[in-house]
Amino acid sequence: MSLSRGTISLLRALGLVACLPLGLGGCDCNGHLNDAVEITVLDFKTRQPPAVEPVGVLTEGRFTETMLWYGGVLFGGVGRPGRYTVEIRTKGYEVWRWRVTAASAECVGVETVEITALLVPDDTANSSAAAGPLGPFDR
Repeated sequence: MSLSRGTISLLRALGLVACLPLGLGGCDCNGHLNDAVEITVLDFKTRQPPAVEPVGVLTEGRFTETMLWYGGVLFGGVGRPGRYTVEIRTKGYEVWRWRVTAASAECVGVETVEITALLVPDDTANSSAAAGPLGPFDR
């Protein structure tokens, strides 16, 4: 039986799986899988999660992964260190983009990078207050 990285991330998020011998790396000393990137997604104005589930995509070269949404957080890059471009889309908000580097580390395989994405609602996308949280691609 083969499990996708997204499935493993979901099971990990639910606390249902320890490190599996799938050749993915990223197992910590206690046998748990680490995600490369975990992004808490919030509305820029309200600081609450968006009403519509966001879609997050990690890209590194030709590698592309759709991130898992669970409990207000996007998870991705399980056991895979790298330099990612992250893009988050959801209805009613401007696209959010960021670059992130998830470093490999002894014992843990990959150190999880935790980010908060502040999504700008469409109605404020052209204001000067909206310029901050969009990320380095939009500056």
